[in-house]
Amino acid sequence: MPTTFALLAALTLSAPPLTPPAAAQCPGLFRLDWVGTNGVPGGEALDEPTRFDIALNASGELGMASWLHVPSDIDPTDAVVTVGPFGEGDGLVNIVDPRGIGAMNGRMGGVYEEACLSIDATATGGWVYCGRFSFDVSGEYCANFDPFGGEHNRCVYGPRDNYGSWVTVLDHRGRHQYTKLFAGDGDLFARAAARVPDGYVFSGFIDGTVDLDPGPGEAWFTSIDESRDAFLLRLDAQANYEWAVAIGNWRQDEGEQLAVDFDGNLYWLGRFSQTVDFDPGPGVDEHTSISGSDMFISKYTSDGAYQWTRTVNTNQTHSGTTLDFYDNKVLVAGGFSDRVDFDPTAGVDERRSAGEGDAYLSMWTSGGDYLWTRTWGGADGFDAAKAVFNPAGDIIVSGGFTGNVDFDPGAGMDVRSSSVGLNAFITKYSNAGEYQWTQTFGPPDSAWVYRMAYHKPTDELWLDGLFMGTVDFDPGPGEAMRTSVGERDLFLMKMRCAGGGCAELTGHSATGRSSKASATVTTTLPSGKAAVRLCDDAGNTIATKKKTITADGSASVTFKRLRRGMYWLTVTQLKDADGRKVCRGEFLERRVEVR
Repeated sequence: MPTTFALLAALTLSAPPLTPPAAAQCPGLFRLDWVGTNGVPGGEALDEPTRFDIALNASGELGMASWLHVPSDIDPTDAVVTVGPFGEGDGLVNIVDPRGIGAMNGRMGGVYEEACLSIDATATGGWVYCGRFSFDVSGEYCANFDPFGGEHNRCVYGPRDNYGSWVTVLDHRGRHQYTKLFAGDGDLFARAAARVPDGYVFSGFIDGTVDLDPGPGEAWFTSIDESRDAFLLRLDAQANYEWAVAIGNWRQDEGEQLAVDFDGNLYWLGRFSQTVDFDPGPGVDEHTSISGSDMFISKYTSDGAYQWTRTVNTNQTHSGTTLDFYDNKVLVAGGFSDRVDFDPTAGVDERRSAGEGDAYLSMWTSGGDYLWTRTWGGADGFDAAKAVFNPAGDIIVSGGFTGNVDFDPGAGMDVRSSSVGLNAFITKYSNAGEYQWTQTFGPPDSAWVYRMAYHKPTDELWLDGLFMGTVDFDPGPGEAMRTSVGERDLFLMKMRCAGGGCAELTGHSATGRSSKASATVTTTLPSGKAAVRLCDDAGNTIATKKKTITADGSASVTFKRLRRGMYWLTVTQLKDADGRKVCRGEFLERRVEVR
């Protein structure tokens, strides 16, 4: 078995700043900074490395957690570094320079199968990874968990035929610090990692009897009736055991996402079936699923004290794909189908999907009180793959869509179309859930976003996903064409704030009706004028109208005698009561259909 790993590509990574720069605020759209792609030349779908998670450290470097199972180009930038796994599959580690000029690429593993499933940045700018390994041995299983040239073997002793998990910490230069293994007589999947004050927290599922203490001590947990139970595990900064909980019933219960607030409280998202007591202590807090698998959100203090659980039936197996926290608010995004009541308290907030599946965005307080939900979609269905808070507390959502989708969840309209396959989208909402704008990319073929990371100090957005065929990755007027080398390839792109926002412009609701298109602009101005431009779907200007801003800060415009088709309505100018131009440019464009 190989005992060392080659450094496949190297660059000097800067030490993290002791004090991150003040958070920026981006009022406008994003522009493409760079994009890189990688895949398997001539490969089929599923041959490409499987990425599971991405994260940013304080210096703006991106860490990636993946699984490598066939020879492939593993460098996420435009460099080409082709290698294969040592055994049945390796944990793949990438650390990407924020300028896109290079990456450190390495593998963790041995002769069996390992996979990196999650990553987060450490307090000092390094990286904490977790993943799973499989083994079928009567004696000794060993693997090297140093991805960048060193030799740090860890072993588990048989006889065993199941899955275990591991935790590895690297410093800010990618140097191995330590690795801890978890195993038992059953399966253990650690699939989510997050940094907390003075330590780390992990989540996933257990199936059977496992020891969640990676040190010399023991912390045995047994799932109910040999089924999957969700677990939550807290380790200190040296990966020593502090506490763990497991919840479940005789069906499939799994922990999937984690978020941490400034006090170190933990927010835990997952799915459950049947009736489950979510209070791991002497108390009882039972919830019963409505469909086969419902979503749960639970809160724990930093020392493991149970706080509350909320559950929602979204009629989908993997209903919650993202979890984030900002200013005492908890954000959840994902997909749902059919009819769903998103208010898990005594109230009712029922929504119905437009097609097979729609996207949703929900907000709760840190105390578990329900605030609001926004839903949007089309006849062909799609999910919100990821959502994050920006520095101002506004929300950026990304994913993929097909067909015609109205991205404005309110009374207005903003229809985007994907004529061939899937297109990727980036959408912004205010902290109160007000729709702001949408950008899309993907034609002429298909692209969709699976993961997203937001570097708040610099307002830089990273997107990671899959694409097929030839795709223009620039959502703006420029062009960034890439063609997949296999049936399906990976992409990684970084976007910067394009600027040009208008702080006085708070909203734009547009609609299309029979031979008419209307726009209502909302502002912070008590008077003045607003200008709205109407273009056809080819971008040709038809007319621009200016209307007086009323005392409530709004102005309404209607364009009449229009032919059937798609039209764009864009706010181009705001003037105050004295005629001074407050904002001039192109803001909050909307695409509507006139019938």
